[in-house]
Amino acid sequence: MAIPTAPSLKGIVNTNVDPHLCALCSNPLIVPRSDSDRPWMNICCGKDVCSACRNSGFSYDRKADRCLLCKATQFNRIGLIKKQAKKGHAWGQYHLGVKFHIGNGVAKSEFEAVRWFRKAAAQGHPYALVEMSYRCFHGSGCKRNMVESLKYTEEAMRHRRSLNFVFQQNLALVAVDYIRTHSTDMIEAAKAILIPLASDGLRLAQRHLGVYLYNADTYEESKQWLTAAALQGDREAAVYALECCRKLREIPQQRFWLGTASKLESLIDIPEREA
Repeated sequence: MAIPTAPSLKGIVNTNVDPHLCALCSNPLIVPRSDSDRPWMNICCGKDVCSACRNSGFSYDRKADRCLLCKATQFNRIGLIKKQAKKGHAWGQYHLGVKFHIGNGVAKSEFEAVRWFRKAAAQGHPYALVEMSYRCFHGSGCKRNMVESLKYTEEAMRHRRSLNFVFQQNLALVAVDYIRTHSTDMIEAAKAILIPLASDGLRLAQRHLGVYLYNADTYEESKQWLTAAALQGDREAAVYALECCRKLREIPQQRFWLGTASKLESLIDIPEREA
């Protein structure tokens, strides 16, 4: 799966002048590694602000429950997001899909959620693309369609560096689902997801890529990815790295990984390789 350069997200993920910069202080909206450090969107007007501006009260008045950028209140915010979604704004369509998914301000409906996610994904909204790749594969709120899932996944991978930590992990988990189909084409698609994400340092992708290679008897390459994940504190990866060393008869490294696995308190069993 070739991964071309990602197109601009201006006007797609938010209404900021630069989609990658805070609407207030113009600091970078850095892709977060934890939920507590994520950017905040005022869904009434589509402005993304950094966590510092949000926490300082520059974008939202908690006491009055009012957006300081467009003066909307929580009472009419769902109406505004519906209006923006119906106007065709991808950021509004995605967030309306989320509202239907969780049932916040509207009746919970997976089918309505998919309808709005699909509209946002058609415009290249990266989070909506990840949602649709998962939903088309599992048939959640729509018919199961692996071809569509692959199409959405390929497009989402073009935007992988614009995804937050959670959605990068979700992409990696979609790849794991592909591997479990045992289809050669799906496994190749999974590798095209896991390798770039693992190369970017995503621990979950490193571990699952390493486990796949371990099950394929590619122990040397498996050990490299498992080591990268284990050094980030992944317990399961440390145990698999130990098993790779046993297969390769690397006694000194076995001792190292045995000690590392013990420190990580990893007592899991290595599953049997899938046929």
